[in-house]
Amino acid sequence: VTLTVTDNNGNSSNCTVNVTVQDTEVPDAICQDISVSLNAAGNASITTNQIDNNSTDNCGISTYSLNIDTFGCNDLGPQEVTLTVTDDNGNANTCNAIVTVTNTAGAPNAVCQAATVILDNTGAASITPNDVDGGSTAACGVNTMVTPNSFNCSQVGTPQTVTLTITDNNAASSS
Repeated sequence: VTLTVTDNNGNSSNCTVNVTVQDTEVPDAICQDISVSLNAAGNASITTNQIDNNSTDNCGISTYSLNIDTFGCNDLGPQEVTLTVTDDNGNANTCNAIVTVTNTAGAPNAVCQAATVILDNTGAASITPNDVDGGSTAACGVNTMVTPNSFNCSQVGTPQTVTLTITDNNAASSS
């Protein structure tokens, strides 16, 4: 920049100086709360676009980032995430949003398979859920139970009906 000074008699002098322009304004980070549902595999992901609610900056925004962008079965319910907004000149600001994680993947799917048990020397036998589980699935963990699970000599030769129950961590079940 050239500075020129002129007095009342028309005498003037000038000098040249360097002016450094700086942007020290942080962006206005604006978040919004959202809900996401887990998929059939028990996973969900979010993007910065879903959390950002029209953040602004006086000189332009260069990047958006999230501290958490993936969720699983252990994350059901409200989860706080932080959005970081960085402007073109390296200034950054953050805001927080609540991501409500739900499991709408549906009830577990119980798949049964036949099993044969052999009585021991006391005339008794028992089975576990794994003995009759033919590939059951649930998006968010399973608790399995089979009833009845013990047998004796009075049941030899007669097929026995058992019930396999699969329950996920949302208390949804299939038998």
